[in-house]
Amino acid sequence: MQATRLIVETNEHGQIVDFPPLSPGVRMEAIFLVLDEPPVSRRREPPPEIVGKGRILGDIISPVSDWTPPQPRSLGSFQVPVDDWRLLAN
Repeated sequence: MQATRLIVETNEHGQIVDFPPLSPGVRMEAIFLVLDEPPVSRRREPPPEIVGKGRILGDIISPVSDWTPPQPRSLGSFQVPVDDWRLLAN
């Protein structure tokens, strides 16, 4: 018999997240022990070299400059004489 220690986590609905692949055609016995320690925080943090160096210069929602997008160009009326509609299907 071979033993493998595996720690799995559940989501907010109690379903196992990222369940590992199992060996095909093998009988296994599983014993689930609920760990008392809280799960490790997965919050991302910036590198120590840039912590505290960022600044907010203005409103985050509105743009900083008065830039407006360019107006689309008008191509005018565009018609192509087609004798056979199957040419347009391809």
